[in-house]
Amino acid sequence: MPFQETVSASIGGRRGRSRMFIEFTVSEGFVVKLRLRERESIQEAVRRFRKLVEHSGIKKEMRRREFYEKPSDKRRRARRRAERRARMARMPLTASIRPGRTGR
Repeated sequence: MPFQETVSASIGGRRGRSRMFIEFTVSEGFVVKLRLRERESIQEAVRRFRKLVEHSGIKKEMRRREFYEKPSDKRRRARRRAERRARMARMPLTASIRPGRTGR
């Protein structure tokens, strides 16, 4: 299944004020919406939009789906992730990395 994405923008508003609305939708349910603030430049809006896309996980998902991954490779990656989690859980916490401690 190909990765689908749409970007739409509309400009409009009440009483002569121009408002910009940008929506980025990906077929898997990711939706990022951005409304242009009063007196906000396009560069600032694009910067905010990029942050929203980054935080929503769209870029990570796009990188993951860039190439086909065999089911056996998916299982191997999941198994290695689980092994790493188990290994990290067995590691003793030292005083310097324990939450709420300064290590002194």
